Amino acid sequence: MFRKSFLLLAFIMLLVFNFNVRAAEVVKNYSKWEILKEVEGLVKDRYVEPAPEEDKMVEGAIRGLLETLNDPFTRYIPKDAYKEMKSNLSGKFYGIGIVITQDDDKYIKIISPIFGTPATKVGLLAGDKIIKVNGEDVRKYNLHQIVKKLRGPKGSTVELTIFRKGKGTFKVVVTRDEVKIKHVGWKKIGDDIGYIMITQFTQDVPYDVEKALNEFEAEGVKGIILDLRNNPGGLLTAAIEVARKFIPRGVIVYTKDRFGHKTSYSSFYKTHPLLPMVVLVNGGSASASEILSGALKDHKRAILIGEKTFGKGCVQTVFNLSDGSALALTTAWYYTPSGVCIHKKGIEPNIKVTLPDVVYSSEEVYKDLMREWEYVLGAYATAVEKQKEYEKQHKNEVKDLPAPWISKWDTQLLEAVRVVRAMILMAQTDYKFEVKK
Repeated sequence: MFRKSFLLLAFIMLLVFNFNVRAAEVVKNYSKWEILKEVEGLVKDRYVEPAPEEDKMVEGAIRGLLETLNDPFTRYIPKDAYKEMKSNLSGKFYGIGIVITQDDDKYIKIISPIFGTPATKVGLLAGDKIIKVNGEDVRKYNLHQIVKKLRGPKGSTVELTIFRKGKGTFKVVVTRDEVKIKHVGWKKIGDDIGYIMITQFTQDVPYDVEKALNEFEAEGVKGIILDLRNNPGGLLTAAIEVARKFIPRGVIVYTKDRFGHKTSYSSFYKTHPLLPMVVLVNGGSASASEILSGALKDHKRAILIGEKTFGKGCVQTVFNLSDGSALALTTAWYYTPSGVCIHKKGIEPNIKVTLPDVVYSSEEVYKDLMREWEYVLGAYATAVEKQKEYEKQHKNEVKDLPAPWISKWDTQLLEAVRVVRAMILMAQTDYKFEVKK
């Protein structure tokens, strides 16, 4: 009897202890938020100048909270900005055409300029850093505020102070225009190689890639080059659908959240012949581009050529907040089929090839590369005229190139052509290697 009473008393004391601990935690958490209210009250009552509007103070507090995460991709989106962002997904907007992030040093890094936009017309490159906008230091502003400064009416201009590795600091004036984007372009290289460029993953990209592959197969193409350079990413679903056209079976990518929960995306069927394949990547290849290139590399479906990719492998979930604003929150990481976390690591190419240094210092050489890309994408009405003029001026050089529209400066694409042709030859040989004992 005494033992039962003792056990009951011990159980009651344990419940009381747990209750007190939890109550203390609630008081502790409650008091921290009360301090925030105290600070707000002191600012309102005692600050030397009239206090800012309550909305501004609350937004500042939210941004301060998110800054403690040290994650440039997690951000608070005010009501007006969220409304504008949603309208931009289906409507027009005017700007300069770059995908950006904010580095640890608070400068703005260009992940990728979008082909056919004002940014590429003035020669902005992936990896460039914007240090000033119209003479103002960008470190004073958050990413959303910088985006607003870069956008503006069609025909208006914005002055950017750029830092480029190997060139230093310089200024460029960009004229804003409607950001029109063609996401997929394709051409044949000779009679045996199909070349596909994807500039961003949108809803229509898988259909265009399908169209390109069907055309190539009808024409007897024997190898594929997929160009993902300077592709900043886009829709995960689009990247997965493109991957399924090349990977007949297996995991394409999986995500893992803080609790260890996994979500996998796989391919289950074969839709196209498994032709020899090379993928071009560089530091401007990010997010969905890394998912696709990582899957192709892990499945040994393609050889990657170029430079290490950007390293953005975080799942962003947008939560609608009660006042019409939103929170873009990182909720999971992306992993390649072999279990490599893409974030901050990127995908290493099988064969590293960098563009010549002169590309980043010579305006004429850069324009030459732009002519090549414009011709593939049909980004401008003048692309064909530019190509004809190029062929006239470089008759001897064009004869030595695998296709007349390829620039002699595009060492990455030239290497891709050499490698895929070697793969085609290996696929065609029936010779069996034997070791005699």
